[in-house]
Amino acid sequence: MKDDEILYLVEQMSDEEYLYHEEVKCYTNEGSPSDLAYERVHHFRDVNMLPILNTLLDKVKQAEQKQHLYFMIGTIGVNSGDVRAGMLLLEKLEQETKPSLLESILEEIAKQRCIPDTERIVKYIDDSRSSVREAAIQALRACRDEIAEDALIRLITTSNNSFDIMSANFVLATIGTERAVPYLTPLLDHSREM
Repeated sequence: MKDDEILYLVEQMSDEEYLYHEEVKCYTNEGSPSDLAYERVHHFRDVNMLPILNTLLDKVKQAEQKQHLYFMIGTIGVNSGDVRAGMLLLEKLEQETKPSLLESILEEIAKQRCIPDTERIVKYIDDSRSSVREAAIQALRACRDEIAEDALIRLITTSNNSFDIMSANFVLATIGTERAVPYLTPLLDHSREM
Protein backbone atom coordinates (compact mmCIF):
# COMPACT_ATOMS: atom_id res chain seq x y z
CA MET A 1 0.00 0.00 0.00
CA LYS A 2 1.35 3.42 -0.95
CA ASP A 3 1.53 6.64 1.07
CA ASP A 4 -1.33 8.31 -0.78
CA GLU A 5 -3.59 5.25 -0.35
CA ILE A 6 -2.92 5.20 3.38
CA LEU A 7 -3.54 8.93 3.71
CA TYR A 8 -6.81 8.54 1.82
CA LEU A 9 -7.85 5.81 4.28
CA VAL A 10 -6.87 8.10 7.18
CA GLU A 11 -9.03 10.83 5.67
CA GLN A 12 -11.95 8.43 5.38
CA MET A 13 -11.49 7.25 8.96
CA SER A 14 -11.88 10.86 10.06
CA ASP A 15 -15.18 11.29 8.23
CA GLU A 16 -17.91 11.47 10.89
CA GLU A 17 -20.78 10.96 8.47
CA TYR A 18 -23.94 9.27 9.71
CA LEU A 19 -26.42 7.62 7.36
CA TYR A 20 -30.15 7.22 7.91
CA HIS A 21 -31.22 3.59 7.72
CA GLU A 22 -34.89 3.44 6.83
CA GLU A 23 -35.41 -0.15 7.99
CA VAL A 24 -34.36 0.63 11.59
CA LYS A 25 -35.45 4.31 11.50
CA CYS A 26 -32.21 5.73 12.90
CA TYR A 27 -28.92 7.35 11.97
CA THR A 28 -25.79 5.24 12.20
CA ASN A 29 -22.26 5.32 10.88
CA GLU A 30 -22.67 1.74 9.62
CA GLY A 31 -21.81 1.71 5.94
CA SER A 32 -20.32 5.21 6.07
CA PRO A 33 -16.89 5.93 4.56
CA SER A 34 -15.42 5.93 8.08
CA ASP A 35 -16.97 2.57 8.94
CA LEU A 36 -15.77 1.04 5.67
CA ALA A 37 -12.25 2.45 6.16
CA TYR A 38 -12.03 1.02 9.68
CA GLU A 39 -13.28 -2.32 8.39
CA ARG A 40 -10.50 -2.34 5.81
CA VAL A 41 -7.85 -1.42 8.39
CA HIS A 42 -9.03 -4.20 10.71
CA HIS A 43 -7.57 -6.65 8.16
CA PHE A 44 -4.09 -5.08 8.04
CA ARG A 45 -1.30 -7.51 8.85
CA ASP A 46 1.57 -6.69 6.49
CA VAL A 47 4.58 -5.69 8.62
CA ASN A 48 6.18 -4.20 5.50
CA MET A 49 3.74 -1.29 5.98
CA LEU A 50 5.39 -0.29 9.28
CA PRO A 51 8.19 1.83 7.74
CA ILE A 52 5.63 3.61 5.55
CA LEU A 53 3.39 4.33 8.54
CA ASN A 54 6.41 5.54 10.51
CA THR A 55 7.33 7.97 7.73
CA LEU A 56 3.75 9.22 7.52
CA LEU A 57 3.68 9.82 11.28
CA ASP A 58 6.64 12.14 10.85
CA LYS A 59 4.85 14.00 8.04
CA VAL A 60 1.31 14.48 9.32
CA LYS A 61 0.61 17.19 11.87
CA GLN A 62 -3.01 16.69 12.93
CA ALA A 63 -3.48 14.64 16.10
CA GLU A 64 -6.50 12.81 14.69
CA GLN A 65 -4.53 11.65 11.65
CA LYS A 66 -1.74 10.41 13.90
CA GLN A 67 -4.27 8.52 16.04
CA HIS A 68 -5.51 6.69 12.94
CA LEU A 69 -1.95 5.82 11.94
CA TYR A 70 -1.25 4.48 15.45
CA PHE A 71 -4.41 2.41 15.14
CA MET A 72 -3.06 0.96 11.87
CA ILE A 73 0.27 0.07 13.50
CA GLY A 74 -1.49 -1.53 16.45
CA THR A 75 -3.76 -3.51 14.15
CA ILE A 76 -0.79 -4.83 12.19
CA GLY A 77 0.80 -5.92 15.47
CA VAL A 78 -2.35 -7.67 16.67
CA ASN A 79 -3.03 -9.41 13.35
CA SER A 80 0.57 -10.43 12.62
CA GLY A 81 1.86 -10.98 16.15
CA ASP A 82 5.06 -9.25 15.04
CA VAL A 83 6.85 -7.50 17.90
CA ARG A 84 8.13 -4.77 15.55
CA ALA A 85 4.73 -3.08 15.63
CA GLY A 86 4.91 -2.83 19.41
CA MET A 87 8.48 -1.58 19.26
CA LEU A 88 7.45 1.15 16.81
CA LEU A 89 4.64 2.18 19.15
CA LEU A 90 7.13 2.35 22.03
CA GLU A 91 9.45 4.50 19.94
CA LYS A 92 6.61 6.90 19.15
CA LEU A 93 5.54 6.94 22.82
CA GLU A 94 8.86 8.58 23.62
CA GLN A 95 8.32 11.25 20.96
CA GLU A 96 4.75 12.36 21.65
CA THR A 97 3.68 14.84 24.32
CA LYS A 98 -0.03 15.42 23.68
CA PRO A 99 -2.20 13.44 26.09
CA SER A 100 -4.57 12.24 23.34
CA LEU A 101 -1.68 10.82 21.33
CA LEU A 102 -0.05 9.22 24.37
CA GLU A 103 -3.39 7.58 25.18
CA SER A 104 -3.78 6.33 21.58
CA ILE A 105 -0.33 4.78 21.58
CA LEU A 106 -0.78 3.20 25.01
CA GLU A 107 -4.18 1.80 23.99
CA GLU A 108 -2.60 0.17 20.95
CA ILE A 109 0.26 -1.19 23.08
CA ALA A 110 -2.30 -2.78 25.42
CA LYS A 111 -3.65 -4.81 22.48
CA GLN A 112 -0.28 -6.34 21.59
CA ARG A 113 0.64 -9.89 22.59
CA CYS A 114 3.96 -9.05 24.17
CA ILE A 115 5.89 -5.85 24.76
CA PRO A 116 9.49 -6.49 25.77
CA ASP A 117 10.39 -3.00 27.04
CA THR A 118 8.18 -2.37 30.05
CA GLU A 119 10.15 0.54 31.47
CA ARG A 120 9.06 2.89 28.68
CA ILE A 121 5.47 2.38 29.79
CA VAL A 122 5.91 2.25 33.56
CA LYS A 123 6.86 5.91 33.81
CA TYR A 124 3.39 6.89 32.58
CA ILE A 125 1.55 5.20 35.46
CA ASP A 126 2.64 8.18 37.56
CA ASP A 127 1.58 10.77 34.99
CA SER A 128 -0.39 13.71 36.39
CA ARG A 129 -3.09 13.24 33.72
CA SER A 130 -5.55 10.55 34.78
CA SER A 131 -6.39 9.44 31.24
CA VAL A 132 -2.71 8.86 30.42
CA ARG A 133 -2.22 6.99 33.72
CA GLU A 134 -5.21 4.76 32.99
CA ALA A 135 -3.98 3.98 29.46
CA ALA A 136 -0.50 3.17 30.83
CA ILE A 137 -1.91 0.84 33.46
CA GLN A 138 -3.90 -0.97 30.77
CA ALA A 139 -0.84 -1.11 28.48
CA LEU A 140 1.00 -3.10 31.14
CA ARG A 141 -1.29 -6.04 30.22
CA ALA A 142 1.05 -6.60 27.28
CA CYS A 143 4.08 -6.65 29.59
CA ARG A 144 4.14 -9.94 31.39
CA ASP A 145 7.28 -9.40 33.39
CA GLU A 146 8.48 -8.61 36.88
CA ILE A 147 8.93 -4.90 36.14
CA ALA A 148 5.26 -4.52 35.21
CA GLU A 149 4.13 -6.56 38.19
CA ASP A 150 6.33 -4.52 40.56
CA ALA A 151 5.01 -1.24 39.15
CA LEU A 152 1.41 -2.34 39.61
CA ILE A 153 2.07 -3.60 43.13
CA ARG A 154 3.68 -0.26 43.97
CA LEU A 155 0.66 1.52 42.57
CA ILE A 156 -1.92 -0.44 44.56
CA THR A 157 0.08 -0.03 47.77
CA THR A 158 0.89 3.68 47.48
CA SER A 159 -1.86 5.34 45.45
CA ASN A 160 -4.77 7.20 46.99
CA ASN A 161 -6.68 7.15 43.71
CA SER A 162 -9.29 4.39 43.88
CA PHE A 163 -9.67 4.27 40.09
CA ASP A 164 -5.94 3.72 39.60
CA ILE A 165 -5.98 1.03 42.28
CA MET A 166 -8.96 -0.70 40.68
CA SER A 167 -7.36 -0.63 37.21
CA ALA A 168 -4.05 -1.90 38.54
CA ASN A 169 -5.91 -4.64 40.40
CA PHE A 170 -7.59 -5.84 37.19
CA VAL A 171 -4.33 -5.82 35.25
CA LEU A 172 -2.57 -7.68 38.05
CA ALA A 173 -5.30 -10.30 37.87
CA THR A 174 -4.21 -10.84 34.26
CA ILE A 175 -0.42 -10.66 34.50
CA GLY A 176 0.33 -11.10 38.18
CA THR A 177 2.01 -14.08 39.76
CA GLU A 178 1.50 -15.56 43.21
CA ARG A 179 3.91 -12.91 44.44
CA ALA A 180 1.14 -10.28 44.00
CA VAL A 181 -1.41 -12.09 46.21
CA PRO A 182 -0.28 -10.59 49.57
CA TYR A 183 -0.64 -7.10 48.08
CA LEU A 184 -4.05 -7.81 46.59
CA THR A 185 -5.54 -9.37 49.72
CA PRO A 186 -5.97 -6.05 51.59
CA LEU A 187 -8.04 -4.78 48.67
CA LEU A 188 -10.78 -7.24 49.62
CA ASP A 189 -11.66 -4.88 52.50
CA HIS A 190 -11.14 -1.65 50.54
CA SER A 191 -13.87 0.94 51.02
CA ARG A 192 -14.53 1.15 47.25
CA GLU A 193 -14.90 -2.64 46.98
CA MET A 194 -12.25 -3.52 44.44
